[in-house]
Amino acid sequence: MQNELVTADGVPILVALLKHNNSDIQELSAKIIRRLAINIDYKKYIVAKGAVPPLIHLLSHGTDSSKEHSVGALRLLAVDTVNKTTIADAGVIPLLIELLSTGSDKIKEHVAGTIRNLAVNPEIKIRLTAAGVALPLVQLLTTGTNIAKEQTASAIRNIAVNAENKKILADAGAIPALVRLLTHESDSTKEQSARALWNLAVDRDNGNILGNEGGIRLLIELCHNKPMSLIEGVMGVLWVLVPNEKFHQNFVNANAVSVFVSLLRDGSDLVQEKAAKCLWNLALHNAALEEMISIGVLPLLVLLLPAERVICTLLKSSLSKRFQGHTPCLLYTSDAA
Repeated sequence: MQNELVTADGVPILVALLKHNNSDIQELSAKIIRRLAINIDYKKYIVAKGAVPPLIHLLSHGTDSSKEHSVGALRLLAVDTVNKTTIADAGVIPLLIELLSTGSDKIKEHVAGTIRNLAVNPEIKIRLTAAGVALPLVQLLTTGTNIAKEQTASAIRNIAVNAENKKILADAGAIPALVRLLTHESDSTKEQSARALWNLAVDRDNGNILGNEGGIRLLIELCHNKPMSLIEGVMGVLWVLVPNEKFHQNFVNANAVSVFVSLLRDGSDLVQEKAAKCLWNLALHNAALEEMISIGVLPLLVLLLPAERVICTLLKSSLSKRFQGHTPCLLYTSDAA
């Protein structure tokens, strides 16, 4: 049916009907285009036939139902790399930001998803924050539906890749709002929140905010019996935070050593890598070091980590004195032998 509609050149007709003065016809046309936009083969074609400007026009002049179908169509069309720029250049950003506050719950869900897709583009993510998207997005993390919260966390994750955006989002209150979502009932929402925090915490000031918000304990608790994709996101955040020695006691208090050792055994390759690096950073903390020695995990870390990292930690701590018989072998693990 969809293929017949496209091959019969029905899309230009639908685009024209988006401009009809009858709201029911506008709504039906937007709904059909939204369905067509699911198909990856039609995304560029729909945009090429001029659908974007009338869809955007309906965001401010259509009924709520027309707005929902229009922004839903734009969300799907924005998956395509070229379409992202076309949609952003057509003036959609201010309307999306307005709808984050004024739209219905369903509209807000689609708006957050549209922003998420657009923000994959490095230039558009800067335009979004410049237009003021940060604060209404952060507010939606608290007030939105469960779907909206997940979509919004994912949008913040994409926007936060940019260094300046990290600061803008933090100033808008993104970090405590995302930390609260780490206790959400949905694992997918937790994962998107963790990955957003990972991007934000790369900025040291943001990392300090996260560490002081009690995020470390929550993150470590999420390493138990959770989907591996979620644990990978969580370990990304912890890996960013653990070099900061001011938080080492927080890690120890949250039983991080035993959790990381468990992940060395059961985690994915990425999780095992992050767990090993976290443990070696924690070896600078006496209590954590004592626990690692008692468990017997230190020789395993020597095998897993680059020699440069091992030697650096030895020089910074009393580990070389405690490691005794294992110390000489460290000096012969260099890749440059």
